[in-house]
Amino acid sequence: MNKQIFLANVKIDLLNDGEIEEKISYWINSNAKVCLSYVNAHAVNLAQKYNWFKDYLNKSEISYADGQGIRFAAWLLRKPIPPLVNLTRWSWNLFKFCERKKFSIYLLGAKPDVIQKAVENIVMRFPNLKIAGFHHGYFEKTKAESKRIAELISSIKPNILLVGMGMPLQEKWIKDNLNNLNVNIIMNAGSCIDIIAGTKKVCPLWMSNIGLEWAFRLSQEPKRLFKRYIIGNPKFVYYILTKK
Repeated sequence: MNKQIFLANVKIDLLNDGEIEEKISYWINSNAKVCLSYVNAHAVNLAQKYNWFKDYLNKSEISYADGQGIRFAAWLLRKPIPPLVNLTRWSWNLFKFCERKKFSIYLLGAKPDVIQKAVENIVMRFPNLKIAGFHHGYFEKTKAESKRIAELISSIKPNILLVGMGMPLQEKWIKDNLNNLNVNIIMNAGSCIDIIAGTKKVCPLWMSNIGLEWAFRLSQEPKRLFKRYIIGNPKFVYYILTKK
């Protein structure tokens, strides 16, 4: 079992990106099927609202810390501080790792033109990476259409599936379609596909390092993210202090 801590009843595994890659390699070579999840302050807040979401994070084989807010909370509660695994930055190393190991990847999410551009950017940097396929995330989320998409992906049998639809929609889709997915590693991806495509900017590293990525993202999308951060950040502090 991984070393882990709990913040507001949400599991955080104490693993860095290299250790996660080692486990990914083991699971693929063992032909396992597992879910990996990133956890940030927004995820912790959602877990207090939706029990199914909390269960999804806690039952994921790895739930890793994607955000300085998680590390701050661990420090505040005098718990072991988890390594920071920022998916938007780690994704490029993950692609390099998969290219070297000859693991295949399928991308699901974002708008049609955005995911097309994301794939082009990935192939440009990693020409030998096997992109098993891709599909936009703007399909009807009906049971029938979701099953069709899941079966399409399964027919290709990719090693890794990245699902970028935003929280909690992406986790709900994965949970509801898990039985229909013939994939080794299923990962939630948030806005990672948009950032890879270049339609959203990457937070400067210095801001990310001092815990101000939320402020950068808020400046980029104030209307959409106002509630998440201006209201959500105080909620996060409240939750970690009252639900240790």
